Amino acid sequence: MCRRRCSLLLTVFAAISGCSSSELVPLTGTVTLDGAPLPTAIVTFMNVSNGPSGYGSVQENGSYFAKTGSQSGLKPGDYQISVVAYQPEKVIDRTRAKIPKVITLERYANPQTSGFRCTLGVSGGTFDIELNSK
Repeated sequence: MCRRRCSLLLTVFAAISGCSSSELVPLTGTVTLDGAPLPTAIVTFMNVSNGPSGYGSVQENGSYFAKTGSQSGLKPGDYQISVVAYQPEKVIDRTRAKIPKVITLERYANPQTSGFRCTLGVSGGTFDIELNSK
């Protein structure tokens, strides 16, 4: 009886908590704009089968590592990808907030128009994203 209850509790807990880190696999890559690394970008991974989506913050060297929530990795599956990058602003006066200037084309901001798709297998993978400014 205890074994049965424990099994049921574990099943309920797994269902409530969503993706466990053991279900997530690594996805890394680089983002370039006209051949140069694109820092300060955000890459969004939209799961096409209504599973959990993810994101990656692009580093100074253009590299990213995908995450789902606060956990590293994505669930295996098919993803549509969007990318948005902003021009870094120097903060001169903290009392006046400026709206950052987007430096990527508008089509890249929408996963349906970006043209980027990725199928992630159970062992993870790499997906490099090459953007153009025109």
